[in-house]
Order: sequence, then C-alpha cells, then structure tokens
Amino acid sequence: MKSASFLLLTVVLFVSGCSQPSPEIPESDDPQELNEAGLELLRQGRLDEAASTFRKALDLRPEYPEALYNLGAVLVKRGRVEEGIEALEKAVQLKPDFREAMTLLAMAHKLNGDNAKAEAALARATSLNREAEAQDFPFAVQVAAEEDLAVAVALANRLSGRYEPEARISRVEINGKRLYRVRIAAESRATAEATAERLRGEEQLEPWIVRVD
Repeated sequence: MKSASFLLLTVVLFVSGCSQPSPEIPESDDPQELNEAGLELLRQGRLDEAASTFRKALDLRPEYPEALYNLGAVLVKRGRVEEGIEALEKAVQLKPDFREAMTLLAMAHKLNGDNAKAEAALARATSLNREAEAQDFPFAVQVAAEEDLAVAVALANRLSGRYEPEARISRVEINGKRLYRVRIAAESRATAEATAERLRGEEQLEPWIVRVD
C-alpha cells in the first residue's frame, strides 16, 4: 500500500470541503503524528489548519521531507507558489529521490512562469521514474501523452488516487514535439493487461502496454 506519510498530489490540487467530522488535532511533540493530523485536515479541505499543523511538525523536525512536501503542496494550492517552491526545494534537497515532490516542484515552477526550472525539475523526476521502473517494473500501461505539463499532472494525480502503483510522468520528444507521458508501472504483462482493462472500463481511456525503456 502507498505510504500515508505524505499527501498524494490529487488531494492537494483538487481537494474540496466535505462533511466528515473534524479530527482532533493532537497536542503532540511527535512530528510524525502532527504530519498525519495535517493530512487528515487536508483531506477535509481545511487547508489553513493543515498548513499550521505541518508547520508545527517542521518546528519540531525541520529536516522532515514529507512534511515539507505537504506544506509546499498546500501553499501551491493556496496560490502562494513561491513559498510552496521554497518548501518543495527543501524537501528534494533532503530526499533527492522524492519523485512526487520533484514532479510537484516542476509544476510549481511552471505556474510561477519559470519554464526552464520546470523542465529541469521534470527531467530529474523523469530520471527517477525510469530508475524505479527499470528496477521493479518491466512493463507499463501508458495512459496519455499530453503537450501541457499541468494537464499531464492533473491526469496523473487523479489516477494516483485510485490505482496502485501510482501514475508517473515522464518527458519524451516525438517528431520534434515535447510531450509529457503518463504511465502506470506493472510487474508483469498480465498485471499490465488487467490495469489497462480497468482504465478502459472505469476511466474511459484508451491505454496501451509498453515495455519499460
């Protein structure tokens, strides 16, 4: 199962209020407990309270990449993109293989109008994705190849919230055109075929299966 120590991008970017009961915010000196409480607040759409809780966790443990990622995600959602970038950059400095943070950092730079930094961050995320796929997954289900990074991220976010393993984004050049492809890794051909069938039925997509390159 996916770790609950950091927030999936789909929750960050498309969170909305809901009628769930409010969690009890712990009076805690445990950064991990505070981070988990912040995640629950964020799932309920209580962004300001979530941000305060993540900051409290970071006061106790400044070098906590998951809490930095979560705080950065909230700040990006709030439109405080430069502050979000600062938190995300700290997260990837502390945890260089943090693919989710690197991908969100790429989108944050794009939102901030810095395409060069967005491309550099995405290139690093792409490299990390390839390393992980090559190590663990001989197949992948390719879902789409989008021209716009933000569109690709939105699709990957949505799929990551529903499928295991999560969707990954990588950059590719096709006929001189730069595209951002969205893929879900698979440990076998049979797993890939089952995932593709689910995507056709549940998402109304037309995926195809590829060998990991």
